[in-house]
Amino acid sequence: MNHFVKFGLTGLLALILVGFAAGVSRAEEITCQGFLGAVTVDNLRVPQNGSCTLRGTKVEGTIKVENGASLTAWQVRVIGNVQAEGAAVVRVLAGSTVGGSIQLKQGGAAQVDQVQVNADIQYESNSGILSATRNQVGGNVQVFQNTGGVIIKQNMIDGNLQCKENTPPPTGGNNIVQGNKEDQCANLQPGDTTPPETTPLTGPPATTPAFEATFTFTGSDTPTPSSLLLFECALDSAAFQPCDSPHTVQGLTPGQHTLQVRALDMALNLDSTPASYTWSIQSSSGAAPTTKIYLPFLVRN
Repeated sequence: MNHFVKFGLTGLLALILVGFAAGVSRAEEITCQGFLGAVTVDNLRVPQNGSCTLRGTKVEGTIKVENGASLTAWQVRVIGNVQAEGAAVVRVLAGSTVGGSIQLKQGGAAQVDQVQVNADIQYESNSGILSATRNQVGGNVQVFQNTGGVIIKQNMIDGNLQCKENTPPPTGGNNIVQGNKEDQCANLQPGDTTPPETTPLTGPPATTPAFEATFTFTGSDTPTPSSLLLFECALDSAAFQPCDSPHTVQGLTPGQHTLQVRALDMALNLDSTPASYTWSIQSSSGAAPTTKIYLPFLVRN
């Protein structure tokens, strides 16, 4: 009887361990082409030459961006790393958290802005323009052998800021570094100080009965490509908040409204003369819905 009990417990433990191992091995990898919203996935890959936009997505493992691919991620939560080798563009933006590191090698452009990164940000041997701005970094920021220009500005870095063999040298400033500022990043120069221009494209009619409106806009800047400009929107007297084109406001009240949009380049220069669009809502029913504003990308405090 004792042998039976011992075998039974041993067998049960073995089954539990096998089941656990099988559960680990079943972790799925999702391929993203197009758009992925507020869902939870295990691991995520952006395939070769593909394009993926994430908004509010939780990744319990790692994001991998393959050769020639593009990733734009807003308000994502990544438990592991964001890794790219040979990617065309990688953008990790406002409100995102990364439990591991952001590691971008031998690719094109990259932009990491207003992100909490628990480990390191690593840029190595990339050929496009790069920026790391307004981030909270638990480890190091390491910038080695990049050739498209690097902007490092207004970060809080618990480890070291290390920059070597970049051509041209990195620019930026106002970084709070608990460790050491080394080599090319020992004394960063300001670099680009010219603000971008914001261009409105489409909006609602000047007078409309609709209680929502959609706007499109773009901008121009040197050296930041228009595709890498960030934007902030303000409706009526509200504060500016991060937004993207197209941008929709909903649940408006009858009367006149004004939307302002301003572009922000990779060096954090703001357009001082925002684009403005004013329109009026006329309601025949006289009933006004509850006011709410749809802002797809909000700054994480």
